[in-house]
Formats: sequence, C-alpha cells, structure tokens
Amino acid sequence: MSRYGRLPGSKNSSGVYEPTHSLEHPKKHGGCMPLAEIHMLERPEGWRVVVAYSFTTGSWAGSSSPLMDCDPVFATYDLALDVAINTLRKCAKRYLDDPKMVAEVRKIEAWCDTLRPVQPDLFS
Repeated sequence: MSRYGRLPGSKNSSGVYEPTHSLEHPKKHGGCMPLAEIHMLERPEGWRVVVAYSFTTGSWAGSSSPLMDCDPVFATYDLALDVAINTLRKCAKRYLDDPKMVAEVRKIEAWCDTLRPVQPDLFS
C-alpha cells in the first residue's frame, strides 16, 4: 500500500497512477518531504517516470508531477531511470546561481551519482 492507501500501479479517478517504484533522497524536509524523488510506473507498454524536488533555501523552488498516461513511455527500467536522473541533474543545475541553494544542488547531484555514476567521455 502507498502512503495514500492505494495499491502500486493503480490509477485513481483523476487518472493519476500510484508508482510501482520510488527512490527518495535520504534528506527529508520536516521529517517527511525528500529533497528529491524519482517515481516510476511499470506498465505492460513500458515504464513511465516523473521526478520531484524541493529546496528549503534560496527561492524555495520545487517541482513535482503526477504519473499519468500522458507521460512518455520507456522500453526499460534502466532507460527510464537514466532519463529521470538526467532530468533531476538539469533541474538542479538551474539553481547554481543562487549561493544559498548550492549546497542542496550538490546534495541532489551526489545522490544522482549514487544511482548512476557520471561516466567520463572515453573519446575526449
């Protein structure tokens, strides 16, 4: 059961799916809201993925999205995870100009590295 009492993979009356897989940054705001999250849904047609992040410094920026049928479908878990990680990295880097947010950006980047280490370009 999810935190909302629904089974993983189920869809509510608004068309929002309950994730079948979730990864959460270990840092929690107020003990419950993670700094960053990746939610994935395994369906017969493939994998759907959304990301969420929430800063508690600087502009207090944040973003999240529900898992829905309109989200892109990826053929494999690994491909969906790679897209999610790249999306989180890109979103976080937008806040590097704010000195108050750099520490949290770095925490998101470090967490992403634990999920999929950045590979050096072998041909550069």
